[in-house]
Amino acid sequence: MEDLTGRQFGPYQVVAPLGEGGMAAVYKAYQPSMDRYVALKILPRHFAQDPEFVQRFTREARLIANLQHPHILPVHDFGESDGYTYMAMRFIRGGELSQWIEANRPLSLAQVRRIITQIGDALDYAHGQGVVHRDVKPSNVLIDERGNCLLTDFGLAKMVETSVKITRTGGILGTPAYMSPEQGLGQGIDHRSDIYALGIILYEMVTGRPPYQAETPMAVMIKHIQSPLPPPHQYNPDLPEDVERVILKSLAKEKDDRYATAGDMVQALQQATEQPTVAMGTARPTVAAIRPPQIQEAETAVPPPQPAPSSPRQRRAWLYAGIAVLLAAVGGFILLGVFGGADDPADIEPFIGDTPPEIEAIVEEAYTNWDNGNFEEALAGFEDAIDIEPGIAFLHCQHAELLDNLGEFDAAIESYDACRQIAENAGDEETASYAVGSSAITQMRQLADEEDADLETLRAVYDETLTDPLAPDWLICERGELSLGYGDNETALADFERCLNSVEDDYWRARSEAVINMILGQQALFNEDYPAAVAHLERWTVLDPDGSWAFCSLGDAYVGLKAFPDAHGAFDQCFEVAKRNDDPDMQKQAESGHLYASAEEAWRNGALEEAVDGFTQAIELTPDSAWLYCSRGEISRKLEWLDDARANFQECLDRAEGDPNLTEWAMLALDELR
Repeated sequence: MEDLTGRQFGPYQVVAPLGEGGMAAVYKAYQPSMDRYVALKILPRHFAQDPEFVQRFTREARLIANLQHPHILPVHDFGESDGYTYMAMRFIRGGELSQWIEANRPLSLAQVRRIITQIGDALDYAHGQGVVHRDVKPSNVLIDERGNCLLTDFGLAKMVETSVKITRTGGILGTPAYMSPEQGLGQGIDHRSDIYALGIILYEMVTGRPPYQAETPMAVMIKHIQSPLPPPHQYNPDLPEDVERVILKSLAKEKDDRYATAGDMVQALQQATEQPTVAMGTARPTVAAIRPPQIQEAETAVPPPQPAPSSPRQRRAWLYAGIAVLLAAVGGFILLGVFGGADDPADIEPFIGDTPPEIEAIVEEAYTNWDNGNFEEALAGFEDAIDIEPGIAFLHCQHAELLDNLGEFDAAIESYDACRQIAENAGDEETASYAVGSSAITQMRQLADEEDADLETLRAVYDETLTDPLAPDWLICERGELSLGYGDNETALADFERCLNSVEDDYWRARSEAVINMILGQQALFNEDYPAAVAHLERWTVLDPDGSWAFCSLGDAYVGLKAFPDAHGAFDQCFEVAKRNDDPDMQKQAESGHLYASAEEAWRNGALEEAVDGFTQAIELTPDSAWLYCSRGEISRKLEWLDDARANFQECLDRAEGDPNLTEWAMLALDELR
């Protein structure tokens, strides 16, 4: 966003910037009528261009302004001015909770209790008013001059997500380090997602680190979904067991297993820090004990289908983004048996009745082993359960999922076939459909693993499966991901448009809209249709605020429009996101983008030698960017530095790698320079 210092927004005079996040910029502003300073949170201009957003912003802001609690930052006013929407809040001269924690380490349990009590009470009050925060994290907690916590940004994420018609539960809007499993999975969220985020803050305060760390935000999100929680006492051996129990319950994978209210969590922590916490003979609870994957009792012909720990949505994340969490750890196991001694699936009668207790115990232990990375033991557990009762379809599907993750593709396909046949015999189309779709993904992976298969060969697996009446609707989305991964954007676009229009799933709808805007924006940029490029790429940045490429692409589009301040703003955001993602290559791209924008601006203003210097510095950062050489060659030609011009256009041609626009530009220039 451009620097708004000095601008007037309603009764507020902007004085100085305070900070900028993924959804808004915050400025210190002066309100003459009240003779006071306020914190003015200003949302990007494109939101105010959406009448539906303005209506929702007004409704949600009014609701938030009515939240009156000593530990919620007061909202004084809200409105729209000069194409921007803004909220005026109390100005705090302190800092963020993260800064306070860093300055006061190590924290005593009394300090931890005080902070969690204040934030938890604020959340409990807001939840009682029907408001879910959706983005609880230390940077959204301010510390005033007296050391009190003030929770801010209530409802801001909801305002933004409604404007782009997605849910943050799809993982698009949010902070992966504090995102609950249901948010990452694209499921519906409620106040218990806030409790999970508060549990992450508690974990950080008592251990000195977040529970999950990884190289990318997506990898962190996947760990929240499927990795067992590292026991807090692993990093703080002195942590009382009762305090650890509060953390474990608040961070349960299933939201039903967390505290019912934030007030209950606060009360539990207060009790844990008031009383002796070493209970003789009391075992420390495990993650599996807090979140057991229950087998539901069968009330119909067979038990309802159970989602696998790596569901179709999760499978997409590691299959196409390269985050093969399970595969990386388990290659090379020797597997025994496929169905655990079961008969031909066609002859197996679907199981009817209550699930035998011994099967519940075996499967619970198998899931625990799975969560802990003991894949061989987990596989044996499912085989034992199938030996006892082969007529439960989902046991075969879970067995197949493990076999797939272990690279035993033939056996996995056979188990999926068993799952399908048993489910079909029971009239359970949902489980049968899941088996059909998952089997197709396994067959595709097998082809890719066994031979150097091309895209057409791999797509043929999905094409054939989609003719099956039981093929799941999300398989068309998976086919789009496959095409996207191979760079076939046209085919991917068609599949994701079908996915968006036909699949009733929050994750896939959000993912589809993001990919569609990415592809259309890049196409418009390539065709030099810069207004269309900006429209699509701005939407892409909203849908994927943790993707640096989106912001750098938007910067390129703004340069095409000669909107150089906006271009620099987009490249700034590209750099910041890349820095958060620890992506040095994209940081260089962002820095190169700044130089490129400055060089283009100098070129337009007639400062040709300055422009050459800018392009030269950009090339030093990103020497593989062919178009930079063509641009520098064009300016060299205008300066009549003909040898330099020829050398630059030849370099552009050599690096064009078949790009028709660059190839034509370079060849025409070289012909004219001969």
